[in-house]
Amino acid sequence: MRITILAVSIILSCFSHTAISMTGNKLLSDCEGQYSNMYCMGYIVGALDTWGARPGLRLCIPEDVTQGQMQDITVKYLRNNPETRNHKATWLVAMAAQEAFPCGDQTK
Repeated sequence: MRITILAVSIILSCFSHTAISMTGNKLLSDCEGQYSNMYCMGYIVGALDTWGARPGLRLCIPEDVTQGQMQDITVKYLRNNPETRNHKATWLVAMAAQEAFPCGDQTK
C-alpha cells in the first residue's frame, strides 16, 4: 500500500511540475509538433479558463471565437514575440488573447 501511494505521488508531482514550468518555447514546440495538436489546444483552452476565473485579469474574447482560432492566435503571438517565449506559457496565452481582443474594442 505504501509503495502504491509513493508511486502515485511521484507520478502526480511529475505532471504538476511539467504544467507549472511550461514556457512559451515549449508550448510553441508542442503546437508545431506533428502529433501534439490536441495537447496544444487543450493547454491553451485550460490556460484561458484558468485566467478567466481569476480576478485582476480581464479577458474579452468574443463568444463566437473557436478553440482553433485561439490556438492560431496564440501560436502567432509566440512566433511574433520570440523575446517573451522564455516566460510562463499560461501568461503568454493570456497576453495573446488580450492583444487579439482588447477589452476596449468590442467591435471585433
